[in-house]
Amino acid sequence: MPWLTQLADVAQRTGCPVVEVTGWRTRGHGPQPEVRGIVCHHTAGWADMHIVRDGWPGLDGPLSHFWLRRDGTIYVVAAGRCWHNAPSTSPDHDNSSSIGIEAENDGRAPWPAVQLAAFKALCAELCREFGLTAAAVKGHKEVNRQKVDPHSIDMTAFRAEVARLMKESPPWPPPRRPGSTS
Repeated sequence: MPWLTQLADVAQRTGCPVVEVTGWRTRGHGPQPEVRGIVCHHTAGWADMHIVRDGWPGLDGPLSHFWLRRDGTIYVVAAGRCWHNAPSTSPDHDNSSSIGIEAENDGRAPWPAVQLAAFKALCAELCREFGLTAAAVKGHKEVNRQKVDPHSIDMTAFRAEVARLMKESPPWPPPRRPGSTS
């Protein structure tokens, strides 16, 4: 599989705000060999898209294909392979076979409804794009015994909502931002 240069178009189909991070089409640790799964994460911090893009000492970025801000804005970070899940307990959810979504959250804060709606919509559109079922969507905590993310999200209920969204005709109404009147 080549670089996943369709990711911005896929994200746009959610109806959520989308930001294409400069250089995303050529960012990655080589091309993405295949897509058989989606791994949902939380970042364990705030305003940390730069870490997802650039990494940290000892782990070069990109660390995920997407960064999902608390307000439901989807940032497209990389089109190539990302270091988001190793070691993996699933051959369908390792770095070479899955897409990673990092959602901005410190691992303790409640999830804003607008962010959760965007998270689910993005997973549904990615499943459509790559011919996956909702069962291919996993929490990091489900495919890596060392992880707890995404905190407090019942992944069975999350997948059920992704499956429901996949049956609808996109785009769904974009999630409402707090304080918006539309």
